[in-house]
Amino acid sequence: MLRLLGFGLVFMGCVGLGMWYSFRFRQEIHQLKTMCYVLKLLEGQISYGSNTMAVSCMEIAGRVEEPFKSCLSRIYHESCRNDGKTFGEVSTECFSQILKKVPVGEKEKQSFLNCFIHCGFEEERQQTGNIRQERADLEEHLQDLNKEIQSKCRLSVSLGTMGGILLVILFL
Repeated sequence: MLRLLGFGLVFMGCVGLGMWYSFRFRQEIHQLKTMCYVLKLLEGQISYGSNTMAVSCMEIAGRVEEPFKSCLSRIYHESCRNDGKTFGEVSTECFSQILKKVPVGEKEKQSFLNCFIHCGFEEERQQTGNIRQERADLEEHLQDLNKEIQSKCRLSVSLGTMGGILLVILFL
């Protein structure tokens, strides 16, 4: 009886691991969508609202979810404090901290950060052009992930299940 319980726990653990990987794939897509949304709102605030980058960050902070919401508010407040840091330094520092926890690839993180690195020194059209280009890169990667997400999720759950079955057979 105890052996059957052990087999069941090993099997369920393997299935759970496969489902966790599937969840991570879905989280990556969700975070990429949020990053694209932040860039889209930022582009709109700069081009149509004629706001500075710092004011644009404060304006869009109320429309996005955490962790981007608190980061955008912090960028605005630290930029207004005027302690000698440029907007690019402040925003890169803040976003670097939250992007460590976000489950997206390094290329996507760098692409997102590129929008903020030199943005304080550029004029409006150049800022929106840079943001538009980086957003297009992120959206292209998002489309690629959307094409393969279904098969990756099925594969991870299937491999977890098969791994659990294999372990149960080996323990018999």
